[in-house]
Amino acid sequence: MLSAKVILVVGAVMLFGLSGSAAQTSAEKDAAPETTTASEADLTTERFNASRVLNAIRAEIERRRGDRRQQTLQRTQERREQILRTLDDLSERRREFELRRQEALLDAEAVKEARRLDMEARRAGRLPQRERERANRVRLEQLAEQTTPEENEIEDSVADELVGGGEEGTAGVVQRVRNLLLIEEADGNLRLIDLDTEEGQQYVLNGGAKREEQSQEGTEKSAEAVEAKEGEEQQAEEEKKEAEMEAESTRKLKTGQV
Repeated sequence: MLSAKVILVVGAVMLFGLSGSAAQTSAEKDAAPETTTASEADLTTERFNASRVLNAIRAEIERRRGDRRQQTLQRTQERREQILRTLDDLSERRREFELRRQEALLDAEAVKEARRLDMEARRAGRLPQRERERANRVRLEQLAEQTTPEENEIEDSVADELVGGGEEGTAGVVQRVRNLLLIEEADGNLRLIDLDTEEGQQYVLNGGAKREEQSQEGTEKSAEAVEAKEGEEQQAEEEKKEAEMEAESTRKLKTGQV
């Protein structure tokens, strides 16, 4: 590139020199008509030399442009081949990276959808899914603590059978267990409440624990009433027995007197 610039500068200097010589020849032509033929021949020779130099400069510039273009294409082709080789070598990594990226996108979409459902539930006045699941877990833990070891063994055996049967069935049963709540009513009967229904949500929102406490208090009161009734009946029987014994003793005394 630098040599091309130098050649262009030399050509420009030669053109300026030719223009100066042309002006000088015109002045000499006016002064001396005898030297006109020689000056025109020199001017023609110089112009021919200048055009030849310019053609050589243009040819050199075009050649170098072609060389640079060819080198650029060659470097581009080599770089492309290298990139393709690198991609072939890293194809497994690329697949793994793409898989992780897709999983991260799915997780982010799931979290976003869960938040949206929670916001909709709060706007509608319902208990959000995560809080409902947390409450269900707490209740299940409480029920697990209250169950006997024999019942726990039965539940473990059922869970093992479900695990052996398949993951889909296990997921469905676990989801069903998490959404059902077993409560004890005041009369001692057990009842299952589906927390996904309106009744279950109202039970959670209205304070199911309070109602359980009230039912327990009612059960205790009914038990106390039964105990009091039994005590009264036992006392009445004892009084009846005492009266019968007194009557029997009085009858015996009367018989002895007679």
